Amino acid sequence: MLFGGASSEPITQESARSDMWQWDGSSWRQIELAAGPRPGYRYALAEHGSELALFSGSFAELWFWNDHTWRRRQLGDDLAPITDAPVYLAVLDGSLLVAGGLSDFGFGLRTREWDGTRWSEESFLAHNVGPFVGLGTTLVGLGGAPLRTWIYADR
Repeated sequence: MLFGGASSEPITQESARSDMWQWDGSSWRQIELAAGPRPGYRYALAEHGSELALFSGSFAELWFWNDHTWRRRQLGDDLAPITDAPVYLAVLDGSLLVAGGLSDFGFGLRTREWDGTRWSEESFLAHNVGPFVGLGTTLVGLGGAPLRTWIYADR
């Protein structure tokens, strides 16, 4: 699945899109939406149980897609510090892990976990971490300088 994007360069809120596309193994199909996340270009997606989770880095919003409709999960202002690009989302041991923005010290991505009820306290991932994925209780990602180093984190 893909969501968001922009219709022109430079990317601005005015050029942001709310397009949703699905790959079926041989071609892309656009999904027409009656309602859902607002147009944007700082989104991260991850499969969470039987749904697709989408976190908006632009707006600090969390949405869930059930193959037919979007459902928004109301969040407090506690996610505002991690809304800067880049934004990543993964499932780690059943919880959603959201990461984005740099720590106040200029290194490490700010992270929080959503257990389905509440967000954890903020913590940090290693410096220069790129895309990552949760594999059970292990977080695997690409990082380092240049981006060639695998980062592993076990619970």
